[in-house]
Amino acid sequence: MIRIKSAIIHYNENVRKEGMPKMKGITLGALIMEKNGEFYVSNWGNGKHLGKLKPEHIEKICQACSVDANFLFGIKPMKS
Repeated sequence: MIRIKSAIIHYNENVRKEGMPKMKGITLGALIMEKNGEFYVSNWGNGKHLGKLKPEHIEKICQACSVDANFLFGIKPMKS
């Protein structure tokens, strides 16, 4: 299951500068989808997405929330 809610929390607690608006599901959804973004993001976060999650969606989520794909999928990064 993809950790979208955790990515949003990470952004709001660790990345967001004072005075900037908080990231919300609908905000993130608007960045990655043209249709009702909140609906799609909440469904992906619950593991009940209605469409395919494409690599470009992952890239946009990672950029918007300042996380990497390992974080989103709960994978520990490999040691070099």
